Amino acid sequence: MKARVMAVALVAALALVGCDDDDDEDYSATSENCQVIDYGEGEQYELCCTVNCYYHYDDDEYVEQCVEERTCSSSTGSACPHWVIEEYDYPPCIY
Repeated sequence: MKARVMAVALVAALALVGCDDDDDEDYSATSENCQVIDYGEGEQYELCCTVNCYYHYDDDEYVEQCVEERTCSSSTGSACPHWVIEEYDYPPCIY
């Protein structure tokens, strides 16, 4: 009788462990594509497109959310002139 109770308890414990949802997982990824524009006399501008993605798997359901961020920075720390963006444009975003 004691062995049977232990066996039932063991099966119940294994069943509870098996109920853990291993298919429910989250992932994130980031990719960045940049180009450097050398304007001369030590002035450089870096145009970038950064993509931040969040992936969620839940049983048979898959959700992907991505956000693109475009930035322009100057080697001197000053603001990036608008004409740099107009003339060279941002590089393509990479997913």
